[in-house]
Amino acid sequence: MASIVRKNLRTGTGWYIVYAHYDENGVRNRKWVTCRSLAEAEELKPDVEAAEAENRIYTRPRYDVREPLHYANSSGKKCIVLRELVELYVKRHCAEGGWEARTASANKGTLRNYVYPLIGDEPIKNITPYYMQQYYEDLQTRPAVKPRNGEIVTVSARTLKDIQKILHPAFNEAVRLGLIASNPTDHVKLPRMEHKKRKQWTKEEVIEGLKACTDPLLLLMISMMYDVTLRSGELLGTKWEDLKLPEDGSTGVLTVRNELARLSKEEVEETGTVIHFRFPDVKINATTSLYLKAPKNEKSNRDNFLSQTVVEMLLFMRQLQEARKAMIGDAFQDYGLVFCQDNGRPISDKMLTKRFQKYLNITSMKEIEFYSLRHSGATSQMELSGNDIKAVQANMGHTTSDMLMKVYLSPIERKRREIAEQLDKEVFSEVEWKPLFEELKQEIDQMEQKKQKKQKDC
Repeated sequence: MASIVRKNLRTGTGWYIVYAHYDENGVRNRKWVTCRSLAEAEELKPDVEAAEAENRIYTRPRYDVREPLHYANSSGKKCIVLRELVELYVKRHCAEGGWEARTASANKGTLRNYVYPLIGDEPIKNITPYYMQQYYEDLQTRPAVKPRNGEIVTVSARTLKDIQKILHPAFNEAVRLGLIASNPTDHVKLPRMEHKKRKQWTKEEVIEGLKACTDPLLLLMISMMYDVTLRSGELLGTKWEDLKLPEDGSTGVLTVRNELARLSKEEVEETGTVIHFRFPDVKINATTSLYLKAPKNEKSNRDNFLSQTVVEMLLFMRQLQEARKAMIGDAFQDYGLVFCQDNGRPISDKMLTKRFQKYLNITSMKEIEFYSLRHSGATSQMELSGNDIKAVQANMGHTTSDMLMKVYLSPIERKRREIAEQLDKEVFSEVEWKPLFEELKQEIDQMEQKKQKKQKDC
């Protein structure tokens, strides 16, 4: 007999109907039917028990609207169901380079969580615009699979939009192949997305934040994010060979050509993501790896100017890294990264987030995400450049701003250089960073003395 089971989940209380089903070999399997509430479980239980008595797998009733079912086409084959259609579309789209590995991973997770369990088994000929509208409206009442900060929230408008961006072209493919007459997602109405403004620091708060930072490596990372408006992965993927660091006090240059990202190995192969380097795995049989990949888009490959103070910080950091490398010898895994762990391995985005959060916890600074420093830098650059949108757009690595800027204007190199000089004058000159880095210099000297003593002892 089927039974109702209650489970305490991270997202709240879950209700299930559990019943038995015997496969073709007579092996007994337990099947679980997910319910939204106890009332729904009690309502569905008689139907589940009827399916159990007939030894068939229970199929949850879909939404109220039904058309006459057409399970066979002219060739007598079973009609394709939504899951099959979408999987074919995703496979082809990835193979054609439509998604890179990170996007593919996120979209596949969305399909697994919100599409396949609910409407994945539905024959596509049964799906109408009204059916899809009901599906989207119903989805808004369901709890999100991975709520933010453990808070139980319903599926967001952003998630619905992401689903629509996958299903609409998939149904277009079905129309093109003659499987259905029209696209059922063409006329559905989605809820309006609320764009929450990302918290960021003002120029004055950036100065305060730099003064409060006692971690030299984090100080340099904060400075570069603000100065060069990088994405986090671009910052962590920066190599020494990407930098031009003049020692005569002039402006430096960073060539952005790498982005550090943790990606699924399977999806890297499926999507043909442009990979520059794969770091050796720490865990055996890991399904993901850290990669240096091509940046987000063509415009992301760019040259950005570095403020003089940031150049000086980088020169100090290079000395320290060379000293550490000489001290630990072969134990240092040299990948040429600017920002790395003490053994040379890359600093992941997760490690950076924890490091920045620790810094926020011990200071009185306003809580922001590390990535928000890129937004803070962009805001300051707009002000300092006299609202030169094209110059700031080029610094950010964005593909477009609007049609005028994209088609008719090009960035002015002089303006972009002036931004770096102005940031140095109005922001970094306010920060007494040298005493902190002098401590690093002393550490370098101590390392060198230990090295010389060790050589004498030998």
